[in-house]
Amino acid sequence: MKVKHEQIKEDVKLTLARMAADANVTLEQMKDFCIEVINRGVSSKAKKQSFIKDVKAAPRKDLATWPVYNYILAGEGNKVG
Repeated sequence: MKVKHEQIKEDVKLTLARMAADANVTLEQMKDFCIEVINRGVSSKAKKQSFIKDVKAAPRKDLATWPVYNYILAGEGNKVG
């Protein structure tokens, strides 16, 4: 049985931006959301871990979003076959 992955859509990208700008969202909440988004992608666990490592190391919310955007732009958030 093949596991299906959810495609990362525009609303997720907008949510990332809103959360980064929202003073009520903590850095830890932001990191948790970013990791959840990366885990929705189609790439291997090893590749995901590289991006997740960058999220965890981020000292600010806006910097936590960059690995997610890079992950999406690299095409790793797209659904395959």
